[in-house]
Amino acid sequence: MSDLVALVDDRMTFAADARNVDTDDICSVWETRRELLSEIREHPDAARQGLADVPRLRLLYAPPAGRCEIATAEGASAYLALAARFDRIMDRS
Repeated sequence: MSDLVALVDDRMTFAADARNVDTDDICSVWETRRELLSEIREHPDAARQGLADVPRLRLLYAPPAGRCEIATAEGASAYLALAARFDRIMDRS
């Protein structure tokens, strides 16, 4: 579970950096970065408590996921690295 906690913490850091995500993208369901971060913020706390919503996290890292769609060209490789880490964690559990 510590790997999952680290991953969701890293995803929060990734999303907080404006170079990585573009909430103005037409595919974004989030009006602002604050709205995006508010939604993401719940995952690290839940993971630390051992209450990670794994089915929801699976959807968030699926190839057509909303966060994938708003990753900038600069942030795309970092997003893909996070998604690959998530897949490895899920494969081990």
